[in-house]
Amino acid sequence: MLRGAPSRVGVCFDIDGVLVRGKEVLAGAREAVQKLRSVGVPYVFLTNGGGHLESVRARRLSDRLEVPVDPAQVVLAHSPMQQLVPEFGKKRVMILGCREEVDVAKAYGFERVTTPQAFHALHPELYSFRAASPHPHDDHHEDPIEALVVMHDPADWHIEVQVCLDILLGRDPVRMSSGEPEVDPTHRTQVVPLYNSNDDFIYASSYPHPRLAQGAFIETLSALFRKTTGGTSELKVNRFGKPHVVTFDFARKILEKQHDGPLERIFMIGDNPDADVAGANNAGDPFRSVLLETGVFKQGQDTNNADFVVPGVWDAIEQLVLPLHEELSKAGSSSSTK
Repeated sequence: MLRGAPSRVGVCFDIDGVLVRGKEVLAGAREAVQKLRSVGVPYVFLTNGGGHLESVRARRLSDRLEVPVDPAQVVLAHSPMQQLVPEFGKKRVMILGCREEVDVAKAYGFERVTTPQAFHALHPELYSFRAASPHPHDDHHEDPIEALVVMHDPADWHIEVQVCLDILLGRDPVRMSSGEPEVDPTHRTQVVPLYNSNDDFIYASSYPHPRLAQGAFIETLSALFRKTTGGTSELKVNRFGKPHVVTFDFARKILEKQHDGPLERIFMIGDNPDADVAGANNAGDPFRSVLLETGVFKQGQDTNNADFVVPGVWDAIEQLVLPLHEELSKAGSSSSTK
């Protein structure tokens, strides 16, 4: 995978706003990745994007960056959700997103998967503003939903919010007809866990202004949950993706597997102070946060205490990663000859 001698430095690249922006490959991106590969610095692509398998994103990155990318080097927002399979793999879960999330969930090992649209098709009385249509993704319709898993950006908010609220509060038709005692007959208590892969409120695209992202859906759902319960209950969200430590731990373990041991420094190179910088800072050693000016962040805005701020990705590699790589490599060589 890597050509040079083993490095004691690793890199996590964000993708959108760091390596690419829309259909454009950003200046220095190809050179940055190719350079790390040539000198043996391990790296992963750590993004809050998703909606497809890691192998799909790896192929796209390989084509655009003109360098081989192994699926194991790609950490999508939902990649750490594989850790949920031991608990929920054989239980019925509802998957939310607008791409290939059902296929991703099944590939991870979730065996009983449904979606809000499939649930609506089975229970059209839940939502009357649209006629329900047959949907192929629900073979376990008699089982209650045991978890809501938001893997990617929902794109049909009205129906998805309504269905999610019903399931979260235990007032969906399956649970109410199960014959089991209700946890809360007033339906003001959350009875089903919610897992979210990405808290990003906005993201950078080819449009000149940031776009609403998956975190905006969770904020909306949380506000409506609070309103629906009369302000007596807050929605509990189990969070994955950047900036949460669980995702940075997941990425660190992948880098250490590439390196075959612990790393002294990992640079998180990103464009989002609330996701990339906060995540690296929350994770602590060996992470350091590097904020670029090619995406969400612009000069003059709050850096969220980034360790370094540089114009672009090649600047980060040239000014930060390569000098430390060379320094630690020399130190290692000196100690090994004593």
